Amino acid sequence: MMRQSLAIFSARLCINLLKFFKLGNGSSLPGRIALKIFPKLLLKANADILSNHNALKVMVSGTNGKTTSLGLIDSIYEVTQNKQNLISNRLGANLYYGIATAFCNFHGNFAEANFTLEVDEAALKTVVKHIKPNFLAFTNIFRDQLDRFGEIDATKNLLEEALRIADLENDFNLILNYDDIKLRSISTRTNENIYFFKLIIDETLRLESEKVLDKDSSFFEENSSDKASSKIESNQIDKNKLITGKLKILETKYSVFDLIFKDESIEVTLNLPGIYNVYNALLAASVFLAAGTSLDKVAQGLTLYRGAFGRSQTINIKGIESNIYLIKNPKGCSEVLNMVKNDKGSLYLIIINDNYADGRDVSWLWDADFEALVNENHKDSKSSEIEVYEQPHQSRINYICSGKRAYDMALRLKYAGAEITEIYVEENIQAAIDFASEYINKKKHTGTYSAAGKIQIKNSLNILPTYTALLELEKRLSLTTSPLEISPHLHH
Repeated sequence: MMRQSLAIFSARLCINLLKFFKLGNGSSLPGRIALKIFPKLLLKANADILSNHNALKVMVSGTNGKTTSLGLIDSIYEVTQNKQNLISNRLGANLYYGIATAFCNFHGNFAEANFTLEVDEAALKTVVKHIKPNFLAFTNIFRDQLDRFGEIDATKNLLEEALRIADLENDFNLILNYDDIKLRSISTRTNENIYFFKLIIDETLRLESEKVLDKDSSFFEENSSDKASSKIESNQIDKNKLITGKLKILETKYSVFDLIFKDESIEVTLNLPGIYNVYNALLAASVFLAAGTSLDKVAQGLTLYRGAFGRSQTINIKGIESNIYLIKNPKGCSEVLNMVKNDKGSLYLIIINDNYADGRDVSWLWDADFEALVNENHKDSKSSEIEVYEQPHQSRINYICSGKRAYDMALRLKYAGAEITEIYVEENIQAAIDFASEYINKKKHTGTYSAAGKIQIKNSLNILPTYTALLELEKRLSLTTSPLEISPHLHH
């Protein structure tokens, strides 16, 4: 007990020192220190939590959407229970040491605690050896960073190995995305205690929403080998274990869908854009519906959620509406591009780093659908016959490339069809943000005029950073935990 107390005290001291000296939010190093002092810290905490048979113990893993799914889960939890007894790593530190930090940051008795954790696909098999969930939920399986996980099958194998270690015959429920055939065909010891969630998009909405849906309105790709191994049809699933979302409205800032479970339905307004976020909401809803929470409480929690930093978040930078969308792999990036391409009058700041957490190999940029963004911008610019600027020979800039791989990103845009004059490169992230804000504010006074006489100006900023670029943005922007209610400013 003394070593456990010392380990937790040391971790908290480290967190406070890191924050005091503005060296980061203290997400991984404190956990590393704590486990060095007391290697059985998580095992001991888990044993204490297991003594509470009513504890909610959730882990979320998969390629995309973990942080947002966890934020939605925590929002529902806040509606239904006392937030003070929750252990969560909602800041996104999802490796083994980050999870240890989350436990050390908990001020309370572990025997009275619940936990909701997002866990990296590669770390999951280690984490489940030490901490036992009663709900394990998978978002999706896409190609991620090739130099970390390899191709899609490697990620699927990681999740299957974690399932073998966790042992499905023990008392926990598995939550799977039915529309991802790779998850539907995942190997498990038993088909018992498996809940599925799926999304229905009717043809009318599909046609009406072409501008915000991707090209084929399909978030998931299928291949013949997955089809052959998947023997589960939706009509064969027990209706008591199937959670369905029926999409009704899909806008660039929000979505509306019917949440259906056990022949009951409720309308949910989700303050997040994109089909992928509707899937994240369905995962979060599935956890609580499987746990017996009422449909109205689940809907209330989903509606109250306003987004994690950098995940479809809107903030104010020097008077400019700025939207931040994390991009980290080709499928997720393509979904973001197909969503923001219709944001008329927006400047795009794309920040690409190649640190370990981003993936050293940035070849995934060539598989992301930047053509969709460039083509839409060119369609928009063709409607403009007269351009008026303070400097007559100044070119119209649509894209600012920044970060360690700024020139790689600029090259990718050029091959996507962007003119060189549309692209501005500034590797320094702070300088790129300053340039973007100055450019937009200048254009507000000069403008671009269409043939119809309507002013078309750059009046908003869409920021698309990789993971470590997002962390740097977080350091440079003064933010609180309520992103929609603040106007953060840059500090130099």
